[in-house]
Amino acid sequence: MNSPMPAEKFLRGDADQDFDIDQILYCSLSPHPMDEDGLQAFTTGFACLNRMDHITGLLMYSDQVFVQMIEGPPQAVHDLWSRILRDSRHFGIVQLYHYRELERRTCEAWDMQLVSFETLQSIVHKAYEEVRQGQHTVWAKAIERMDFLLTTAHWDRFVQELKQNR
Repeated sequence: MNSPMPAEKFLRGDADQDFDIDQILYCSLSPHPMDEDGLQAFTTGFACLNRMDHITGLLMYSDQVFVQMIEGPPQAVHDLWSRILRDSRHFGIVQLYHYRELERRTCEAWDMQLVSFETLQSIVHKAYEEVRQGQHTVWAKAIERMDFLLTTAHWDRFVQELKQNR
C-alpha cells in the first residue's frame, strides 16, 4: 500500500476550490475476497478515472468490506455514486453519510488512496479526539459514527451483519 498522508493533511485539506464539494462515505461487501495485487489494480484504475472527474477520496478494504469516501464537484459525485450503486462488485451498500457543499476537501491530494484498516482507524480516532476537544476537522460531522464503527468489536459485528444480509 502507499504510505499514508500525514493525519494533519488528511484531516485539514487546504486546497482552494472553484466549486462546492459533495462528499459521500459508504461501505459495501465484496462478493469475493481480493488479494493485495487485485486491490492495487482496482485502486489504480479508479484513480485515473477520478482524476478526470476531479474526484478525490480514500478506499479501505478489510474482511471483504470496502469503506470508501468520495468527494468532488456535486454532479461528478452524483454520477460516480450512481455507478457504484449499479456495480456488481458491491453488495449491501450502506451510505454512512452524504454532505453537500463542503468548503474544502478532506482528501485533496488523493485521486483514490488505498489505506489500511489500522491507518483509517488511527486517523478517525485522532480526529474524534480533536472534535471532543473542540478542534475542527473537515469531516467532523461523521467522526463519532466512524470512530464507533472502526472499533474492533463493532467492526466485526458490522462485517457479520453485512455478510448475513447479502
